[in-house]
Amino acid sequence: MTQPVELVVDSDARRLDKFIADKLPEFSRSRLHTLIIDGNILLDGEQAKPSTKLRCGQQILVTCLLYPSDAADERSSVDLGGRR
Repeated sequence: MTQPVELVVDSDARRLDKFIADKLPEFSRSRLHTLIIDGNILLDGEQAKPSTKLRCGQQILVTCLLYPSDAADERSSVDLGGRR
């Protein structure tokens, strides 16, 4: 996934990492934890800890979900104008 994902928190008192894991079940919680730590998942536009307790109405922006190997695969599939 290369497009940013925007989420709005719909209930209080859940942890950021658990909320994201529920919304994006195709990714492991470990992977999402790393993305939060690396600043690829922002809470109200700022970096947050995975354990941050959420409040209803807060906005979460997921800017990157690719694994490094996924990005390499995506780059290798780009058409280089007939060069082989």
